[in-house]
Amino acid sequence: MIQRLHRFAVAAIAVLAGIAMAFIPFLNAAHAAESLISADDLGKDVTLTVKGTESLANHTLVAYRLGDYSAARTDGTNLTGYDIKDSGYATQVNAAIVAAGIDTSNSDPVAYEASDPMPWVASHLLQASKYPYADDNAHQPNLRAFLTELMAQMSQVTAVENTSYPLSASDSDNKTATATVKPGLYVVFDRTIANKADTVASDTASIPMFNGTGVHFGDTVLTKLVNGDTTYDLGTVDYKVTSSTVTKKIIDSDDKAVDYATANIGQRLKFQLTTTVPNWTGYKNKYSFIVKDELSKGLSFDNAGITVKVTTTDNPTGTTLEVGDGKGYQTSRESKSDGSEEIRFILAPQTSDWVNDIRNDATGPEASNLVRNDETKALFPVGATVTITYYAYLDKDAIVDSTGNPNSAYVDYSHNPNDPDDVERSEKSTVKVYTGQLTITKTDVKGKVLAGAEFQVLDAQNNPVTFMDSSTGDYRVADNGEKNAQQNLVTTVKTPASGVLTFTGLAPGNYTVKETKSPFAGGNLTLPTFTTTLSITTPEATAETEHPATVASSSISGSTGDVNKLVTVAQDNATVVNPRNLMEMPKTGAAWLAIYAVAALFFALGGILLLVKSRRNRDDE
Repeated sequence: MIQRLHRFAVAAIAVLAGIAMAFIPFLNAAHAAESLISADDLGKDVTLTVKGTESLANHTLVAYRLGDYSAARTDGTNLTGYDIKDSGYATQVNAAIVAAGIDTSNSDPVAYEASDPMPWVASHLLQASKYPYADDNAHQPNLRAFLTELMAQMSQVTAVENTSYPLSASDSDNKTATATVKPGLYVVFDRTIANKADTVASDTASIPMFNGTGVHFGDTVLTKLVNGDTTYDLGTVDYKVTSSTVTKKIIDSDDKAVDYATANIGQRLKFQLTTTVPNWTGYKNKYSFIVKDELSKGLSFDNAGITVKVTTTDNPTGTTLEVGDGKGYQTSRESKSDGSEEIRFILAPQTSDWVNDIRNDATGPEASNLVRNDETKALFPVGATVTITYYAYLDKDAIVDSTGNPNSAYVDYSHNPNDPDDVERSEKSTVKVYTGQLTITKTDVKGKVLAGAEFQVLDAQNNPVTFMDSSTGDYRVADNGEKNAQQNLVTTVKTPASGVLTFTGLAPGNYTVKETKSPFAGGNLTLPTFTTTLSITTPEATAETEHPATVASSSISGSTGDVNKLVTVAQDNATVVNPRNLMEMPKTGAAWLAIYAVAALFFALGGILLLVKSRRNRDDE
C-alpha cells in the first residue's frame, strides 16, 4: 500500500502545485533513506489535541479513530507515508460517502472497498482550498461533505471498543483540549448540547474535525508529514466554529458611510448593513442566518427602496436578491412595547405556504436556511459579502438633542451543528441620528415677555417650515404622516404668555426667523427679520477633543439681517425685542440711523439755503 500511495502522491502534487490545502492529505512522498516504523512504535499512545480561540471547558468533544496505521515510513525526522486500515466504522463511513453523493469510481491509486473504505477516503477526498474547511463546489462533494454526513451517521452509533476518546480542556485558559489515543486517522465531534433559550456563545459547537496523529519513532514522536515540498502538522486540529458580525452605517448626502447623522423630523435617511456569510459547511440540513435591525421610537421604517446584494471576489458587481418566500430574502417586522421596531431580513427563507412580506406587514415563521439546496448554497457562498440597504424617516417621536435616536443591527446565526435552530447573536453595531432645536424669547425693551407676536421660520431654501400647532409655544416640525393628514399644521406661530417659542426637530443649517405681526397695535413698522445658524454638537464629533460631549446639544449663532439691532443671540436662544414706539428703538439701529441721516440732510439743506440767501443779500447791497 505504501508504494501505491507514493505513486498517487507524486501525481497529486503535480496537479495541485501551488494550492494551500486546508486539510492533511494522508499521502506518502518520496524521500531518500526512508525507514519503516516498527509495529511496536505504531502501537504506542500519542496525544490528540484540539486548539480553540475561546475556552473549551464546557464543550463535549469526542474523538473516533476511523483508520489505524498498519504501516508507516519515515526519513528519520518526519513521517513520509503510511498505510490505513478500517478501525471498525466501515458501515458508517460507507453510508456517509453514499449520502454525500461522492463518486468512488476512481481507483488510482487505490480502489474503493465498502468493507474497508478508509484507504480510499485518505487518497481521494482532497479538501478544497478556496474556503477554509469548506466545499469548493457544492456539486462536487469532498472531505467536508463526507464529514458532514458522517456526523449524522455516527450520531447514535455505539463506539467500537478502544476507538473513542473524550477530550478534556487541559491548559490554564482552557483553550486546548487533549486526549491520549492510539495512532491513526481521527474525526472529532463536538457533542455540546444546544440551548435554544439563549443567544450567547457558550453553547456553540464546532463542525467535525479531521486529522491524523503523529507516531513514535524510537524515543521521538513524529508530528510532521512531508508530502513533496509541503509539510503538514499531525496530531492537532483547530476548533472550527462559525461566527458572524454586521456593520451598520448611515449613507450621507455625499454617499459616504458614517456612524451618525443629523436631520430634521420628516427627513428620509439611507441605512446600510454589511455582513459576511458565515461558514455553513458542516451543517447537513439547515443553517439559519437572519440580519435584524432595531429602529428606536423616533425612526419609522420605509417599505420602499429595500435592496439586498451578495458580492464575492469572483462577482464584485454582485447579485441583487429577489424578495419573497423561497427566494433570496424575506422580511418581517415587529413592534416593541417601548415604541421601537425590529426589522428582520431573513436570508434564503424556507419554502412554505406562508407569505411574510414586509410590504403587507404580515408576520409568520422566520425560517432561514442557507443550505436548503445547491441553489441557495451557490447564492450564499461562504465568505460572500451581503449588503442590505433601506430607508427610514425621522418621525414625530424623535428625541431632540440628548442621546439622539439610535439604530442598532445584529445577526442571529446557527452556531451548533447538533441543532441548527440554536442561534448565536452577534454584537450590535449602532448608529445615531440627531435632531436639534432653537428658541425665541419675545420681550419689550425693558425685558418684559410679550404674548401675541407672530413668526415664521424659513429654511435655507426660503420655504416656511411646517410645524404642529401648539398653544404652549412648543412647536415641533411635522412628520410625513402628519403632513399627509393635513390637520393641525401651521407655518405661522404665536408667542404664548411666557413669550417663549421652542422649535424642535430641526436639522443644522441656516434659518430665517421672520416676525410677521407685532404684539403692539401699530407696531408692524419695525418687525425684525434675521438669519441664524443652527449647530448640533454631538459626542461622536467631539470624541477626540479635550472635553468631549456626553450628550448632543443645539446652539445658534449670528443674526444676519437684524438691521434695527432688535435681536440678541446666546446659546440656542434668540431674544427678539419689540419697541412700542420709535423712541424705544435702539439708537444704533437702522431706523434711528435713517432718522439721523434725514436730519443731517435737512441740516445740510438748511445750511445751503442760508448760504444762498446770504449771497443774494450781498448781491442786493
